[in-house]
Amino acid sequence: AICPRFVKQQCSKTEQNCLLSHTPTANNMPHCLYFQRGRCKNESCIFPHVSVSPDAPVCKLFALEGYCPKGLECHSKHVHVCPEFAETAKCSNANCRLPHVAQSTSKDKHA
Repeated sequence: AICPRFVKQQCSKTEQNCLLSHTPTANNMPHCLYFQRGRCKNESCIFPHVSVSPDAPVCKLFALEGYCPKGLECHSKHVHVCPEFAETAKCSNANCRLPHVAQSTSKDKHA
């Protein structure tokens, strides 16, 4: 998994001293949320610009492990949120440390 502090340019450790990766790849970086909404204006954006359906599920492997072997070929959202909560609005893991964000779908916008 990529070091979240490194992504924010706030990690004081070197890659050799940090338990997490300091090497961004399409497999360990979350998708650019601004690009998903058609609003990324940052020419030096480090997040992958991938078109994923607004109705796509959260990639469980990426959310839980911080890595997806499919990388840019994955049709699910690479975001750091609880995939169970995003899908069902419930989380069975009392110790879940991921944000609980309800998944918005295009159906919600047309209701």
